[in-house]
Amino acid sequence: MITLVGIGHVFDLRKEIEKIIASEEPDLVCVELDKERYESLLAEHEEGKLRGMPLPYVFLARFQRRIAKLYGVSVGSEMLAAIKVAREKGIRVELIDVNVREMFTRLWRSLSFKEKLKLFVTSLVSLFVGKKHVERELKRFQKNEENFLKEVARDFPVMKRAVVDERNEYMARKLNELSREHEKIVAIVGDGHVMGIEDLLRKEGLEVKVIRLRELIDFGDP
Repeated sequence: MITLVGIGHVFDLRKEIEKIIASEEPDLVCVELDKERYESLLAEHEEGKLRGMPLPYVFLARFQRRIAKLYGVSVGSEMLAAIKVAREKGIRVELIDVNVREMFTRLWRSLSFKEKLKLFVTSLVSLFVGKKHVERELKRFQKNEENFLKEVARDFPVMKRAVVDERNEYMARKLNELSREHEKIVAIVGDGHVMGIEDLLRKEGLEVKVIRLRELIDFGDP
């Protein structure tokens, strides 16, 4: 059994994550991190960690840090909480994401000038986005996830393929491999990855339980 838990990287979900791990009693906890991002979280995203990173990564990291601050948390606190709880209980932890630095480097090189310009403008606008906008977009995503992702694919086809689809495939493949050695797995991943990973795992005939972000945090009716 693989339990996929969809989280938002800017919300305080530490208590919810702790309860899920305690309830599910897995023999493996997986998190959507690579070694470099994990070490960066431990360093609390020091500004120096962003030097030399591809622009899309810098834009995303700064946006997430700013929004997380509005909610009174640090980016990735739920990931660190999952790792902490697992280790306290003697449960093995596995980092299952791609190397994000390498992924974003390849992405930036493959973007067309038009996509780079559009991404730059979108990133500038994000500097002025507040909590209400974030929650409104989250509700729109929850209301029709498929259409939301189609919009992203239409505006940023190369980016959607690299940031969402390829990572879904990588994480699903890792979980499939790990399921051969572990009977019960809890995987903590961004909510936008849950649907894609679930579909890929079910195609492999694996038993999957899903806990979505909307079950963990409530912003009211969409």
